This record gives sequence, C-alpha cells and structure tokens, in this order.
Amino acid sequence: MAYDQHQRFVQFVPGGNGVIYAIQSDGKLLRYEHAGWLTGTASWANGAGAQIGDGFQQFRTVFAAADGQIFGVTESGDLRWYKHLGGGAWHANSGSTIRTGLQVYPRIFGGWNGVFYAVDTNGKLRWFKYLAGDGTNSWHANSGNIISNNSWKPFYELWADPNGVIYGIHTGSDVLYWWRYTSGDGTNGTWVNNGTAYAIGSGWGDDTQKTWLSNTNGTHYLVWLDGSTTPGFDDKLMWFRLLNSETISGNLTGQWVNGGAPLQVGSGFSIEKTAALQGYASDTSPRPGYPQNFRVSSTFTTVEATIERLAVPGQTAGTVVWGPVSAAGTMQPVPGDYRSGGCDWANTFTMTIPAGWKSGAYVCRLRGVLNGVQHLRYDIPFAVKPPAPVAKLAVILPTNTYNAYNTWGGHNNYTTQGQLGVQRVCTSYRPNNAVWTNDRAIMSHTYYSDLLLLRWMVANNIEFDLYQDGDLDADGTWLPQYKGLVLGSHSEYWSQLMKDRLDTYLSNGGRVINTGGNTLFAKVSWNAAGDAVIFRAANGSQTGNWFANLGQPGADVLGADWDSSEFLTFGAYETLLPAHAFLSGCGLALGGTFGAASYNIAGSGWETDRCPTPPKAGTEIIAVGNNSGGQNGGHMYKWTRPGGGWVFSAGSIAFNGTLAVDAVASKVLLNVLTAAAL
Repeated sequence: MAYDQHQRFVQFVPGGNGVIYAIQSDGKLLRYEHAGWLTGTASWANGAGAQIGDGFQQFRTVFAAADGQIFGVTESGDLRWYKHLGGGAWHANSGSTIRTGLQVYPRIFGGWNGVFYAVDTNGKLRWFKYLAGDGTNSWHANSGNIISNNSWKPFYELWADPNGVIYGIHTGSDVLYWWRYTSGDGTNGTWVNNGTAYAIGSGWGDDTQKTWLSNTNGTHYLVWLDGSTTPGFDDKLMWFRLLNSETISGNLTGQWVNGGAPLQVGSGFSIEKTAALQGYASDTSPRPGYPQNFRVSSTFTTVEATIERLAVPGQTAGTVVWGPVSAAGTMQPVPGDYRSGGCDWANTFTMTIPAGWKSGAYVCRLRGVLNGVQHLRYDIPFAVKPPAPVAKLAVILPTNTYNAYNTWGGHNNYTTQGQLGVQRVCTSYRPNNAVWTNDRAIMSHTYYSDLLLLRWMVANNIEFDLYQDGDLDADGTWLPQYKGLVLGSHSEYWSQLMKDRLDTYLSNGGRVINTGGNTLFAKVSWNAAGDAVIFRAANGSQTGNWFANLGQPGADVLGADWDSSEFLTFGAYETLLPAHAFLSGCGLALGGTFGAASYNIAGSGWETDRCPTPPKAGTEIIAVGNNSGGQNGGHMYKWTRPGGGWVFSAGSIAFNGTLAVDAVASKVLLNVLTAAAL
C-alpha cells in the first residue's frame, strides 16, 4: 500500500456542491462527490473516490474553484493551474505556472471564483483574483492588495466560502469566527461589521478535530478525533451546515442544521498534513562526538537532507554544515501505539555530531525530490549541547511544552476527545508540528518564539550553551557551573527533579532569566526509557498536577505564578521603577511604555505571570503590562532570594517577540543578561 491508513491524506480541497478533492500522501488526487452535501446524509455518488491525477503531494497547499479549476502553490512560490474537465480529462494548459513570488506569504487559502487570500508576515490579509480561467496569466489589477489591516496571526486556521465569507479558529479558543468581505474588488473597503469577526459557534479546534473546509452554501466538513480511551483511527468525516452563511448579523446568530451538532457522512478520511514528508531525530540534544539519526517517512522518490545552523554563537546562521545527503524515499507506517510508544521508524540518515560544532540550535532540513526536482521542505530542529559547560549562560529549551502542544498524530495533552481518566503519555519519537523554524504568520509560544530569542542573543554577541528540558532531569551537574540560566517563552512543564534542581541552584547564588510566562506550572515525569513525557495526574486530571495544587507553587521558586484572570489579552509594559539598573540606558520615565509591538501582538500577553500580593521580600516590580486597559498584565520584576541568587522575569509568553522590533525591550534584556554573566 502506498499510504498509511492512519494518515492517508495530506489535504482535502473543496470543489463546490459536494465535490471534495483529496490528496493522498503518495500524491494521487482523488475526486469524491458527496450527494448528501445539502442535507448531511451519508450518500456519495462515488463512495470510494475516483483517481483523477497524480504528483499532487509536491504542493505546499492546494485550493480550487467550483468549476474544476485547481491551484497548487509550490514550495518555491509558483502557482500552478489545472482544470479538471470530467472523468480523466484535463484542460490542455493544466500544469501552467500562472503566478510566481507567493513564497513571501506564509499562509494562502481560498479559491472560490478565482479569489484567494494570503496572510503576509505582518499578519495583514491580502486579496488575489485570477481572471483568465484557462491557464493564461490574467489577474485582477488589485491582486496582492491588503484588504484588512487587522492582525490575522491569532487565527491559526482560516478557510473560505464563496462571496467573501471567511472562517477562522482563534489560538487558545474553541470558538468559530465569521467574516465577510463585501467589496469584492481588492480594495481595503467594505466588511460586514466593519471587519470585526462574529462568533458563530463553539467546539471547533484541534482539541477535537484535524481539518476544516467549507464547500459552498455554508457546508463544512471536519475530520473528527477518535474518542476512545486509547485513541484509534482519526478518520470520521463529519458534516455541518450554516444556512445563513452569507447573512450573519451578530454573535451567535448562525442558523445551524441539526442544532449545530455534526453528522457523520464518511469514514476512512484520516489525514496528516505532513504525511508525504516528515521525520524526527533520535536525540533532541546530542553532544559533539555522539550519534544522531534522522528517521524519515516520505512518499517522494528521493529525500535530500542538509543540516544548517539556526542560532549558534559565533557562527553564521543558515550555513550548511552537513550534506546534502540523499536517500530513497520510504513511507514508514506508524504502529498502533505510536502516540505514546513512538513511531519506531528505521534510521534514514545517520551521522556523528562533529567535534567542532559549537553548542546552539541546528536544523536537519529535508527536501522531497520527485523526478529530479526538489519540492516540499520539512524541518527537524535540534539542539547541540556542549561536551562540558563553556559559556557563562545556559539556555534551556522548553521541549516538554513543545511535546504537550504537538498535535501530530491527532492527540496531545490538551485534546478533549479520548483518553478520559488516564494520563497522557506523549512520545518524543514522532514528528512535531509545534517546532517550526520559519515565519508562519501565526502566533507562537513554542519553538519559533524561542528561536527569536536565540537569534537575538547571537545578534547581540551573547554567548550561551544550549540544552533542553530532559537534560536537566537526566543530569544536574552542569547547571551549577553557569552564572545564569535562561528560560524560554513557555517553560510550563517541569519534573519534580528539574524543579528541585532549579530551586537549589537559586539558593546557592544562581541567576535565572525567565523570558516567558506561565512558567514552572505543571508537574510531569518521564517513562522508564526517558523518551516519552507523562502528563496529568494518575486519574487524568489536568489540574491535579499543577504545582500550586500540590502545595508547591512556582512562585516559591521564581517569585511569581500564572495569572489565570488574564488570557489572550495584550498590552505594552508600563514602567514602575525607571531608575532600576535593568532599565539603564532605556530613557524611560515613570509611566513610560515599551513593548507595544511583538511578533505575538504585544510584549505583555497571551499568558502572563504576576507576583503575589504582597510580593515576596526582595521583589522589585520594574514594569507591568497594560492588558485589558489597565495594569492587569504580566509583572516584569527582579526577585533577589536569600543567599544572593536572583530571578528576572518578563512575566509574559509574548515578550520574546518584542526583541527584534522594540529597542527598549532589547536593551532591558541585554542589561539583564550582562548582569547575569558577571
């Protein structure tokens, strides 16, 4: 079989009026026709689907119009045009390149009536309309125009219906949002409700589903996660219909068929977007001289691999330091227990980390090769830790958090379908869709946000050694050898041993620089082999393993704890102690603000930490986030502990996104790290 039944498809593309184009992981393009698309009956004109094409796994994304036009965007940014005429027939110009340069847009969706949308790196929404319809190069003159100045980054999933209707799911929420752009001409013009979204439903998101698409007239298809205690196949195709999809007039005014409950219309529709090219490393933080293996599953004929530096002190980012090396593409299926026991794939590329590699962030960059041409890209980031401590500062990547939020395979620590009443065991031996290395125009609280920190440190000539969570649990001897330990954007999950070692380090005069928020919050453990993280209490309770509920609040170690009253609010920091040494050279007066801009909206936000009331003795609150129109955001503070150790905290998940765009935030952290290294 050319595909794995656990992840048969890589994308479903709506073709209008019940037509769904399904791209198998092996590139075959199938056409399904749901006869019951208006009523939700499980009636299909061609239940097994008809193969109409091949090689479609090469595209980064595919979208379609309702007249048989299909558009594919390549990794290099070319837009290819096809038109299916029925049966096995295609328009003579199929395969033509009708536009180039789309690689600058991280997110592209749409296709109805030749209209598609792109979210640029600033989070702005742009409009395109293809006019010719025959594979020749004819476009509306306003194609590429910005039609919304709102930031679309908070919406991690966006999809479209005809006539300007757009749907989205907000990060950290299960609410379905609706917009309608009515100008229809690429001008920054008329939107229903002045462009502010209406909330029209709940229960939508990657906690319960794997993919979302609309298929004209408010019909939606979703793939549902399996609800068993031990999840099986995530392959059920569910149907919704919004009867007033073009005339929504306010929040919760959607007229849903069946009271908004889904109807199952098919099975066998398992999907994983990366199933054509994906992989993982045998070690997330090897040392020089140690083996490193990359285990890859691919339906491309050949896979090419290189290793590049991402953020390594003293060395140029993006430099290829290994490869290119090629191997035959092999589709490796997953075993039944892959979510907890690992994928158990064979090694595709093997190497030994060279002795000369400095500690830092690296990536194994995979390319799928078909007929001698490079197509898709897939990145496997990893850290190289030093043979022994070298720098004065260490950075620890919060890989437990990356694992908790990894939805590859459908289920993680947060999914609400299945695994009720049991702990969540999440293996490190699987691909990870929470660790992307490129700007995706989506807010990030995991690896990309931490990569922004590491890049800033390299650009400011700050030497550091790099580790990951498991290194502190496995070995506590390296930490006391550093002047300071830097924590990432969302270092939420700690083992008891990690927490105790951090506390001892601070008691003995160490310095901790917390650049994030919701830090040191929940307790985890590892399995016996050390290759899977165990989340939640024994009865499956999420809250049962919160350190505060175990009588060990994180504030006892770091001086602050997560503030549950503020979630997904954002604001600049307001200065409270302008004369503080950490604000030296910033030019701030009392009440002065900084950090108003961030990759993640603003410097204080998403999830924030606040000091207790009253603060612990030795606490200096330097600034506070102006979230929700007042001083309700994160506390930026220094806490000097008995024994001379101290903690600096930005108190916000969003802080690292300010470093490249806000000179004051950059100067503050530079002051802190300079002091920590003394």
